[in-house]
Amino acid sequence: QNVRKALAIAEAIAPCVLWLDEIEKAIGGHASSAATDSGVTLGMVGTLLTWMQEFTGQVLVMATCNDYQKLPAEFTRAGRFDERFFVDLPSNDERLEIATIHLRRYLEKDQAESFAQLLVPLTNRWTGAEIEQCVKSAARRTRKHLTDGALKEAAASIRPLAQTKGPEIDALRQWAHDTLRMANAAPIMIPHSGRKLRHA
Repeated sequence: QNVRKALAIAEAIAPCVLWLDEIEKAIGGHASSAATDSGVTLGMVGTLLTWMQEFTGQVLVMATCNDYQKLPAEFTRAGRFDERFFVDLPSNDERLEIATIHLRRYLEKDQAESFAQLLVPLTNRWTGAEIEQCVKSAARRTRKHLTDGALKEAAASIRPLAQTKGPEIDALRQWAHDTLRMANAAPIMIPHSGRKLRHA
């Protein structure tokens, strides 16, 4: 019922974007739904899939997930979504930008950029969230008066996911590079054609 209400709202306020965050958590148990939740999850999945197939209005459906391979086949078949992207671990330039953004909360622009340069080689294979945590940890250690030494200590105390779950992360990245489109690649220029939005 809640899914139907949400879809009805999306239709009513179109054109709009319908954002489904961490979708695998909501539909991951659909296969056993009949036994575990009286078919509620299965019904929700069916309602959403039917709507995505039949609705032709100006609603752009976008979904995120942490593990694409956990999604049911109904969601991953060709044509279900127009594009499938993978957000890989940030590159050197991306880590520099991420670090600068978080350091600017505590430092002036020039010093933030200088400290961000320091963090780049220390954060190889880190996620953006891990870089943010490093900056916050260093800020707590110094009561928001950041030093390069505090940043180095904070970085040394963090074990990134790519280290603690290296084989799993490497396997996921390899699968994604072979299967999906990279979101971290060069910007994709899409000319404006004036056509209506398609649902994903």
